[in-house]
Amino acid sequence: MKGVDELRREILDAAEAERGRVRFADRPFGQSKKIATGIDAARAALEELPLDPDPVAFFDRALVALEEARARVAREDDEDGWALGGLAWVRGRVEEARARAAKERSS
Repeated sequence: MKGVDELRREILDAAEAERGRVRFADRPFGQSKKIATGIDAARAALEELPLDPDPVAFFDRALVALEEARARVAREDDEDGWALGGLAWVRGRVEEARARAAKERSS
């Protein structure tokens, strides 16, 4: 089983790749920048979170941290939800990692 640090690094690397992909996509009205803002908020929340030896516990705490980041992003000028979409993309990767960790733990 992979360690929490390696699992988090995979998510952060995937988020960085997604940020690069969307940041330079041809979208009108600054939508790409807003998506990148949401990804950045999610990455910051994950980077600030202390590691835990139990991946499931870590990802449970990560989901709480992402919900707090979501509340902050929602207060910003994002009436169309583009930044929230970027954050949700990262949340999806965290949920997938949590599910895999829970499955491995129960095996």
